[in-house]
Amino acid sequence: MLTRRATIHPPRVAIRSRRATRARDGRRRRDARVRASARITLVRCDVKAEAMDDFLRLTEENARASVREAGNVRFDVLRDEKDRNLVTLVEIYADDASAAKHKETKHYETWRDEVADMMAAPRSAETYLAIEPNDDAWTYANAVTWNEDDDQSEMVNASCVHVHCECAAGDEAAFASACAKNASESALEDGNLRFDVFQSAESARKFLLVEVYDGAASAVAHKSTPHYEAWREEVANMMARPRQARAYDVVFPPTKISWRGDACGDACDTTW
Repeated sequence: MLTRRATIHPPRVAIRSRRATRARDGRRRRDARVRASARITLVRCDVKAEAMDDFLRLTEENARASVREAGNVRFDVLRDEKDRNLVTLVEIYADDASAAKHKETKHYETWRDEVADMMAAPRSAETYLAIEPNDDAWTYANAVTWNEDDDQSEMVNASCVHVHCECAAGDEAAFASACAKNASESALEDGNLRFDVFQSAESARKFLLVEVYDGAASAVAHKSTPHYEAWREEVANMMARPRQARAYDVVFPPTKISWRGDACGDACDTTW
């Protein structure tokens, strides 16, 4: 007599769990591809002192329009704390095509023409690749997450610092990994608004850390955390030269949520 072997079906919960895992892994692979193609550009503007007020007004108008473009990830406007004639624009687009379309928009063309005579020197640009945040940490909104009814003075006392690093030849991968780990843990600190790690597209040995906190006290507290101290010791022998930091006043975006956003983990798509 033949005995029919019972078919054991996996629990529905297990099936759903595997499907969710596959979907999450698929999003991560897609986000990694998109992040690799992202266009990150830092534009340095040396502005005539007497034209600075008009330049900032026009540049903020351009930024407010730019963050509403399809493919825009960020458009930050920062004024150097020490050299008050220097303004840095952090322009991040999803890909080269989106960045190219930005140059065809009416608001960009208007800005370009109106600020031309305000420049003390030609603008310069540096391009970077994204290392951190990863697809889970960079949430699915850009600076357009704020609206005109929000408090436009939230970032007046914020601490925004760009740390320029150059590692020794052969240490690029280890340095990037150490910085990414420190950044992911730093982003969880109270008072942190952003902690990005970018690698120069021109030189793999050069990195940029973008550290934004809600105030000086939070930025100082970061230097006492175990993850920062561990990072500092780990990379000490990798440095080709001492780190250089530049501090900025935030001109745009003007609210805290437009810098950090609300994390949604695997439940949502990401900016990249």
